[in-house]
Parts: sequence; structure tokens; C-alpha cells
Amino acid sequence: MSRTNIRRHTPRRPWVDVLGKTQTGVTAKEAYENIGPYDVELRDVYVDGNARTDGLVKHKAHGYQAITRGPTPTDLREKVFNVVGRKYRLITPEIIVNLWDEHIGRPVTSIGALDDGERFFLATQLPTIQVPGDDKRGIENTLVLISPMNGREAITGILVPIRLICTNGMVSMGDIKETFTLKHYQNNVNQLPEWLAGVYQRNILGLEQMQNVWERMAAKMISDQELRDTLDVAFPLPEPPTEELGAGDQDQYQRKVDAAINRRSLTRRYFDNGEGTGMDTKANQGTAYGLYNSIVELIDWGGPEGEGAKMATVRSAALGLASKKKERVLTHLAEVAA
Repeated sequence: MSRTNIRRHTPRRPWVDVLGKTQTGVTAKEAYENIGPYDVELRDVYVDGNARTDGLVKHKAHGYQAITRGPTPTDLREKVFNVVGRKYRLITPEIIVNLWDEHIGRPVTSIGALDDGERFFLATQLPTIQVPGDDKRGIENTLVLISPMNGREAITGILVPIRLICTNGMVSMGDIKETFTLKHYQNNVNQLPEWLAGVYQRNILGLEQMQNVWERMAAKMISDQELRDTLDVAFPLPEPPTEELGAGDQDQYQRKVDAAINRRSLTRRYFDNGEGTGMDTKANQGTAYGLYNSIVELIDWGGPEGEGAKMATVRSAALGLASKKKERVLTHLAEVAA
């Protein structure tokens, strides 16, 4: 029995609100209390002293510690996010919340804990911008601060643009994405407050850069060759096999080819015929801006039912492979429009 995709049949919502809990005019501390605080701490790691002891003798692994989340109201099990070295400095949600209120001071509009609490995020509203000729509702912009607690990723500030007519989850360019590159490993994490103090204003400047990008793309008419080149970036055909494949491998290769061709065809329908949501506005007609929104529409929400083009998961569209694909396409089209 096939499952109905609930997200397809409900009103479209930005990923920040889907993955988090919407807030109204509250501080970060109040927002954190609204979702329910949870404990994350570093614990010692113990290993078997000898394989012949059947685990009865444990020795402390002095060079390592575990990032551990305690029980929550919805998950009574403990979670180990990762094992890290002793130089790792844990930045807990409580620290982020207090630093946000002290150094950013903007009301929180959404808050969430992704991946069992491993990635904590806060969001605040930035100004909405208008693209000449586009729908008057414009592009809503949100500053999202993501703080991972896994020893692998850095704290990141992301500018998240949402085109309101279609709720397409557009992305910002790579050089506008802000990362606290010291991660948690350095002794000088005391630089984090200084970084946070300027992150809002720097994203306002990033918003101005992105508005320039959208305006250039809305002014750029796309030739058929530029359209084909962009489809190569968005939905590349798989490399043909160099050796003879078995029946199963051949079927898999053919499915990938068919999926890419199908998505290219649907993009052309959205772009040429205005079939996608909000694709019939002036700024979309034949422009790089319209082409980008056609591709984002297809990635985020999939093709019409029965067309075989699945929508991305919210997680992927926000921070995963689908988001990276949207960023590659934006980078390409921004260069075309430049």
C-alpha cells in the first residue's frame, strides 16, 4: 500500500517553521523554555581493559570524551552524538541562548532541535525584499543560527530566503553563508560572543548582496543554450557505464537516466509554460530568476502527482543534498546573470 505524502496535501510552510517551533516576539531564553530545555554534556569514555575480561574491567580512555544528550520528554533514551578529543569545548543550547540574547538581542521567530537534539537552531526575521516585476509579497528572509554538537561541524549563520507566492526554499550564495570556523576545538572559543555580536548586521549586508543577485537574475533573459547548460548542472545525466553491466545494474542506470530526463522536462514546462506555482509573473518569463524558481519548485515540492518526480524531504531541502543542489544552481545562474 502506498502512503499519502501529507506534506504535499497541506499548505506549504518554510522549512524553518516545519523543523522548528514558531515563536512570536520572545527572547531566545523564552523560546528555549517553550520547546523544553534538554541536557547535553561531556562524559568520560571507558573501554574494556582486556578482551579476556568479558567487559568486567574498564579503563578510562584519557584522551577522549563523549558528547551525550540526556533523556527528553519525547525520548527517554540517552543519545551519544560523538566521541571527541579532550580539546573539544562543548557549547550547549543554554550557552547559545544566553549569547543570543546578550549579543544579538533580536526576537526569536523559530527554534528547533534537529537530529535528536544534535543540531540546535534559532531564527529571527530579516527584512522582506522585492524583486522588480515579481509578486508583490516578495522574498521573506530569515537569519538562522545552527549550532551542532558533534565535533565535526562549525556553528553557522545562514540567510534563508523564501519566495512567499510559492514558499520555495531559495538559498543564499556560499560566500554569504557565515561560519564560526573555530568550531568547538579551539581554546579561543571566547571569540564566539564577538562573532555573534556582528552576525545580524553582517547578514543585513548579505541580504543586500542577495537582492542584487535576484535583480540581476530577473533582468537576464535565458537563451536555449543557457537553459540546457543549467539543466546539466541541476539534473546531470549519469556517466555511461564503462563496462558491461548486469541486469540489475543496467536497470538502476536506466532509472537514473529516466529520472534526470523527466526532471528536465518538468523544469521546461514550469519555465516555458508557467505551470509551477507563481511561475506566471513578469520576473519569471524567460529569465534566470524564473528558471531558478522553476528548479527550486521542482526540487522542494516535486512534480504533479503521477509525474514521477518526488519532492525532497524537509531536512534535505533545508540542509541536505537538495539544498546543496539548489546552491549549485544558484551559483551557476548568478554567474550567467553577471
